[in-house]
Amino acid sequence: SVEVPIRIMLNLFDSLVASVLNYSCEVWGFLKADNLERVHKKFLKWLIGVKMSTSNSALYGEFGRYPLYVTRQIRIVKYFLRIYTEKRNNCILFTVLNNLRNDCERNNNVVNWASNVRKILQNTGFNDVWLFPKSVDIKFFIPIFKIRIVDIFKNEWRIDITTKSSLSLYKEFKTVFQLSPYLEMLKCVQHRNIIAKLILSSHQLNIETGRHRNIARTDRKCELCETNDIEDEYHFVMICPVYRLLRIHYIPRFYYVRPSMANFLDLLNCSNANVLNRLAVFCIKAFKQRQNELNYLY
Repeated sequence: SVEVPIRIMLNLFDSLVASVLNYSCEVWGFLKADNLERVHKKFLKWLIGVKMSTSNSALYGEFGRYPLYVTRQIRIVKYFLRIYTEKRNNCILFTVLNNLRNDCERNNNVVNWASNVRKILQNTGFNDVWLFPKSVDIKFFIPIFKIRIVDIFKNEWRIDITTKSSLSLYKEFKTVFQLSPYLEMLKCVQHRNIIAKLILSSHQLNIETGRHRNIARTDRKCELCETNDIEDEYHFVMICPVYRLLRIHYIPRFYYVRPSMANFLDLLNCSNANVLNRLAVFCIKAFKQRQNELNYLY
């Protein structure tokens, strides 16, 4: 079977699906529209094979993508400005907008299309654009507006992944909001997905399953060894003696001979596709061994 590169899959989604979901959003796109965003998130989770309960913030960060409402708000503001420039000769459209604008300026409690545009511009610090739209150069302003609205989302994203206990590994791993390099480096879908599951805590280690069972973090210990360590991703890959032979065979000695979180993060961020492929094989085999050991114990 043909394995389509991640970036092409994302472009196909934007061209064939997102374009339909955002159709005519200039009129209605003020809503966050969670039902539409659910399609976007479900696609991203399917693409890397993670659980549906995986953190949405981590998901956006892993792909370097924004919720669909970001695109909608950019298109709305662009359309608003075009009415005052390119479409000014359309007397019906221009009159309707002015009437809506006058209504919301006379009464702040009025909610209509114009008041929603005003809210977007004020929330992003561009109240002058609302007051003097005729003086705005669209080609110059829209890229600036896009950067501002994206920066606002990135700030919210960073706060979210920093405060969530389930993303303790991810917030250390993800320092730049962009498509993670391993998603393009690893051509094998199975290898790509197992690394994604490890990084996004979409697995069956006790650090994750214990959270769903309301077990205190300090009590989510590894059940297969006697180290008395919490069974998290670091312990699983770098420490647990149960997987010693697999570790020796698949992971370069440099990373685990003197294990540290810094070495573990270097391994996950490695730019060598061969090293990451071998790490993926280690994870596949180690997770299988773990399940067999637990089945034997219980």
